Amino acid sequence: MTLSAKYIPLDRQFADLGDAKDVEDLAMRSLIGRAMGAPGQIGWQDIYRNGHSCVILGEAGSGKSREMEEQA
Repeated sequence: MTLSAKYIPLDRQFADLGDAKDVEDLAMRSLIGRAMGAPGQIGWQDIYRNGHSCVILGEAGSGKSREMEEQA
């Protein structure tokens, strides 16, 4: 994706991982919870409003930098 390409908002949702050890289990629970409409997910506006920070992990080319450019 080039910087000139149109940005598609992904409505990213975040979750507090706490001191969890099994990230695969957390990922599956998050996916299932979101599919079932479970509350407790945190969006960008929640992070801004509460002064929180987050870490975004993802494979190269998955859109992390582009997301940050759009959020800025």
